[in-house]
Amino acid sequence: MEKPIPPKELIHAIQEGKNFLLFGHIHPDSDCLSSQITLAKALTSLGKSVQPMGDTENSRHHLITKGGFSNTVPKGWNAANTHAIVMDCHSIDRVSLGELIGDFPVLIVDHHQIHNPIDGVQWIVSQSPATAYLTYILITSLQVSLTPEMGELLFQGVAADTGFFRFLGPYTGDLFSMAAQCVDNGVNPHEIYHNIYGGKNIKSPQFVAAVLQRMEVCSDSELIITYETEEDLATYGEEHRGSAEVYDLLLGVGSCEGAIYLKRTAEGGTIAGLRSKSFLNMSEVAKVFGGGGHIRASGFRSSKSPEEIKKALIPVLEQHLKESRP
Repeated sequence: MEKPIPPKELIHAIQEGKNFLLFGHIHPDSDCLSSQITLAKALTSLGKSVQPMGDTENSRHHLITKGGFSNTVPKGWNAANTHAIVMDCHSIDRVSLGELIGDFPVLIVDHHQIHNPIDGVQWIVSQSPATAYLTYILITSLQVSLTPEMGELLFQGVAADTGFFRFLGPYTGDLFSMAAQCVDNGVNPHEIYHNIYGGKNIKSPQFVAAVLQRMEVCSDSELIITYETEEDLATYGEEHRGSAEVYDLLLGVGSCEGAIYLKRTAEGGTIAGLRSKSFLNMSEVAKVFGGGGHIRASGFRSSKSPEEIKKALIPVLEQHLKESRP
C-alpha cells in the first residue's frame, strides 16, 4: 500500500480554519476515539479552538472520558467560523450526533468502504487499516510533533483495528514505522494489549461460550453463523459481550471464509456483524441490508429477529461466495 497523502484542500481548510467540531461514529471504538482525541490535541497545539463531539451518556468506552467530549456545539460557533471534521465514518446516518452538523462545512477522514459520503472535502482511504494511521499522517503533514500521549492513543487505535497487527498484509511497512516511532516515544505495547483485550469479567468468556453453542455451519463449512438471545443480554450484560473472541474462533476454522455474529440490542433489534478471512467482500453484503464498513469487517442493524435475518442473509452470502471465489 502506498503511503496516503492528505488532499491539499484538507490541509488548507485546517490551516485557515478557526473552530473545529470533531465528530465520530455511533458506538465509537478505539480507532474512532483515539483519532478524534489525537487530532483535537494536534489542532489545539496549532492554536485552533476544538470541541470533540460524542454521546457521553451512552458510550461505555474508556477513552470517552479522556477527550473532553460534548454533545452540544459551543455558543457562537457557526458555519462562517467553524468546520465539522467527521472521523472514522462518512455517511450521515452513521455519525454520532450527526444532526448537529447542520450547515457546517464538512471535512472527512475515514478508511471505510465508500457509501453515501457527506458532501465536503473527503479523505477516504479504504486501503488504510485504520483511521488512526491517517490521523498520524495528517498531523505530521501539519508539522505537529507527536507527543507521548498522542503516540499512545494512535498506537491503541491502530492496534485495535488491526487485531494487534494480525490483519495486516504485505507492503504496510510505513504503518509499522509509525508504531515503532510511538514505541520509541515511550508507548508500552504490553499495556496497550492489556487495555484492549485484558481486564475482563468472568461473564465475558461465559457469554462467548453461550453464543458458540448456537453455531450453524453453512455452504460446506465456508460460512459459520451464530447469534445471541435477549436472555444472554439479561444474564451476562452487553458490556461483557466478546465479539472479537467469537469472530477469531469462527474464522479460525480452516474451511471458514465468512463468520456472522447476530447480536441483540436492548431495544429488541439485531446488529449483524460480518467478518471474512480472505476474499469475501462483507462491505458489499452489508450494503444489501443498508449497512457498510470494511471489506473484511462490516455490519448492519435491523429491527428483525436473528431468525428472520438469517433467512434473508444466508442466500445473499452464498451468492457473494459464488461470485467472488478466486
